[in-house]
Amino acid sequence: MARRLAAALAALLLLAACGFQPLYGERTGGVQTQAHLAAVSLAPVETVDPLDARLGQIIRNDLTIRLDPHNAGAASLYRLDVLLARRESPLAITSTDTITRYNLTLAARIVLTDLSTGQPIYRADTRATGSYDVQRSEYGTVVAEQATAEDAAHAMSDRIATLLAVFFANRGG
Repeated sequence: MARRLAAALAALLLLAACGFQPLYGERTGGVQTQAHLAAVSLAPVETVDPLDARLGQIIRNDLTIRLDPHNAGAASLYRLDVLLARRESPLAITSTDTITRYNLTLAARIVLTDLSTGQPIYRADTRATGSYDVQRSEYGTVVAEQATAEDAAHAMSDRIATLLAVFFANRGG
């Protein structure tokens, strides 16, 4: 029991010594990251293929909740533009050249613009990947593809929110 307590205390001391600060918490000498995130205005997500508009809606809805979870209604200081592209590639091919599994990749280019200057202050590219099996029925394959695309869209919105939070945390207000 004493060893566990000593190990836990040592871990806490090491964590404190490394300069760890919570991403969304109060930061010394700066504005909270959450306040910056709440001040981001979301433009509709542009998609390379109009058929992927639903995925853009999912990403935008998720980001609305992630960036301003308390619906603070802060004045917009930034605008986020997202360009989304989707690609599918065969992953498993049998000896008879039948595709049995696909990889689905969503790629997003994000640009954060400071509304006071109109200048981009942050750009990033990110990806989310999923895969699905080809089913015996065409309907089953379509449902699996849609579910995989939606899961990838949710993962994409999480990545974008994290990228923005890290940007604002490193920027220091």
